[in-house]
Amino acid sequence: MNLSLKILVLVLLGTLLTCDLPHEPGPMPGNIIDTEFVPGLNILGVLRADNVRGSSQFHIGRALTTEEIYAFDVDYIVNDALVRVIDQSTNIEYLFSHTQDSLEFGIYRDSTFAPIPGHQYDLEISAPGFPTLTATTLIPESPEIVENSLIADQSSVSFQLVSTLNTYEYQIYLICEKSIIEQKITSSGSLNQAVIFELQTEYGLPEFILISANDQYLTSYSNSAISFLPNTYHADGSTVTNGYGVFGSVAITSLEL
Repeated sequence: MNLSLKILVLVLLGTLLTCDLPHEPGPMPGNIIDTEFVPGLNILGVLRADNVRGSSQFHIGRALTTEEIYAFDVDYIVNDALVRVIDQSTNIEYLFSHTQDSLEFGIYRDSTFAPIPGHQYDLEISAPGFPTLTATTLIPESPEIVENSLIADQSSVSFQLVSTLNTYEYQIYLICEKSIIEQKITSSGSLNQAVIFELQTEYGLPEFILISANDQYLTSYSNSAISFLPNTYHADGSTVTNGYGVFGSVAITSLEL
């Protein structure tokens, strides 16, 4: 075997030995990562600018250890938290309280609250035995389409979406008689974006369009990878300080066809 052939064989062997088999977890970090469990609140908080008072809400629990997760019967809900949301533009403070509905475990609402697009809101959640969780969100501008750009017929629905700087992702739903079609579009900043839905007979007639504009944190959290493979490293996708989970916002527009 000549030298060049030996080198080729060694390269091929090295490639095979470094490839992950289908049942193996995949790339792992090259350094030791501190995975010590730190107790804290675990939240899902979304402020909804949809012209409906009281639609914004928080789900508040506590972070669980691996043993607690697999126990399945552990009570993780936190029902004695103090939830403060402050509008930085007006300095008005809103208090979200735990609902008494037995079907809404861990849900906090303020029936008077209606976030304003373009305003920044700061969050502070405190509960006995946990560090105070803080976060912030900038409400996206209400989605709009370019005037006279909407075209709807039996084969398609199309329009030009007005893209705004404080929106990171749009989720667009075309609601038809018998089906719902969804598109997800990354914001292009200040450039308008073309949107087209191809229709099929089984969808039925299109009835209205629902456009959801997501902020930076809701976008990054919803798009973060989720892995349940054992021994697989998964970076924390949380967007809050002194806790876990996400605090984000969304502005919603509905257009009837």
